[in-house]
Amino acid sequence: MDKTFSRIRQATEELYVARDELNRRAARDDSGLPAALMDDESTDALIAFKVAVDEVRQFLWHYLNEIVSQSAVGDRLREDQMRRAAQVLLALGK
Repeated sequence: MDKTFSRIRQATEELYVARDELNRRAARDDSGLPAALMDDESTDALIAFKVAVDEVRQFLWHYLNEIVSQSAVGDRLREDQMRRAAQVLLALGK
């Protein structure tokens, strides 16, 4: 497998682990925002992380939109988008 795609798979797994860790921290605090995430160092790290994730997301959005018109990847992408939209709607309904 290509080294880049191996790194992408590893980064994907690490993103889910980081998400789960943040969720566990938030669940331990009644306010949903644990004090451990509110200090300057943590806030700076979270902001830098969000910027990096947003930049990758934007790149992938444009890249995958180009691929959609050229291959069967479009069907899988649309399925994922519909699944995510359903999750958002369920969350908004709570």
